[in-house]
Amino acid sequence: MSARPVVSRTAPPSLFVISLPRSLSSHTYQVARTALGLAEPAWTSDGEVLNSDRFVLHGGPGHDEGKKYIRPGPDGAAGQLCDFLDQLVQPAGFAYKDVVQPFVVSRWLTAAPRGVAVLRIRRPLADVALSMLQRGWFYPARGRQERPGEPLETALLRGLMEAEAALDAVPAVEVEYDALVRDEAALADALRRLAPDRPLAEVRYADAGFRRIAGARLARRR
Repeated sequence: MSARPVVSRTAPPSLFVISLPRSLSSHTYQVARTALGLAEPAWTSDGEVLNSDRFVLHGGPGHDEGKKYIRPGPDGAAGQLCDFLDQLVQPAGFAYKDVVQPFVVSRWLTAAPRGVAVLRIRRPLADVALSMLQRGWFYPARGRQERPGEPLETALLRGLMEAEAALDAVPAVEVEYDALVRDEAALADALRRLAPDRPLAEVRYADAGFRRIAGARLARRR
């Protein structure tokens, strides 16, 4: 068993990365976390603290078994997840991420000062929707079909629009997906704004493999 991370009293404020799915969030999370010298929660992958499909105890295929896009309602699940974040998130030394509970993280991050830095990745909705449709990820559509026979794709778009509106309410430093794809400068600038008093390691990720994949995604958009 690995040793438990020790966070010093001088550790930088924790980071919370938020975005819609399929927005380079995992890649950006790891680059930002490393550049700021932050630890990753050991019990989940890529810091996704509200996605049970990403927990080390999850024994399924890791696709779409856990509940996602939970909205405030009479069952109290959204409030329970906010309590979970209260008990879980450390104010310094760690990096966290969420792309599957936008309504919960918006409620939690705007309800009271949390002392964490927030980085928001913004990707065009059409790109997000196309990428999710190609993977068969329809969870933003659950409960959003307003009329019998309405196409699932329409409900997916409605769910994504509502999620983006929820994330818009969160005070955050934003970085555009296209800027992340273009080069490293946009992310480095965003991290400097998030932690102006902390030393920042060199931000490097746009190697030949990254550019090849990014080029394919831009070609798909066209």
